[in-house]
Amino acid sequence: YRLISGKRTREIMIEIISNGSFDTGKLREITAVKSIYQTDGRSRRLIYGSPLIYEKIGRFTFQISPDTPKEISVADQPKYDRIKKLANVKIGDEVLVLNCGVGIIPIYLSTLAKKVTGIDPLPTAIRDANDNIRINKIRNIEFVCADPNYITLRKYYNFILIVGSEELPKKLIKKNNSIKFKRIVYVNESRSY
Repeated sequence: YRLISGKRTREIMIEIISNGSFDTGKLREITAVKSIYQTDGRSRRLIYGSPLIYEKIGRFTFQISPDTPKEISVADQPKYDRIKKLANVKIGDEVLVLNCGVGIIPIYLSTLAKKVTGIDPLPTAIRDANDNIRINKIRNIEFVCADPNYITLRKYYNFILIVGSEELPKKLIKKNNSIKFKRIVYVNESRSY
């Protein structure tokens, strides 16, 4: 099984990996359990509760679906605060976030930016990111489903943030050497450049 939880909301989603039937009776008695999914290797189905749970990070609320990467954690709030400080986004900046996931970093950076564009190759991440900007009533973010390894930048950005891939900054600069930007920052789970 896989346990997914919203630490601040105290909501729990359980995904049971099983080919047979499963009695959810005892799990349903736990007040915090809001969702139970069963996965058999080919498909996933909701067998109890709500299809989503939520987590709060700072003043923002994020939905968690069974497809959500393990990036939403209130324990990571200091990491997002450091990224925001490192980004040093100014009022009116145009920001690009590559490998944006479900939109946590773009949403964090949107409070000062004129416009934030988030790009991610996973359709489920972009779906959840768009839901998260709707939940948080944010209007200055656009999410695009595309592989950041193959994009061509067509405009100026004050700041580009790249999450995850160590090779992507080199590829991006090489492929888009005529595009101008003030700052480019690479961030992974353990360090920032």
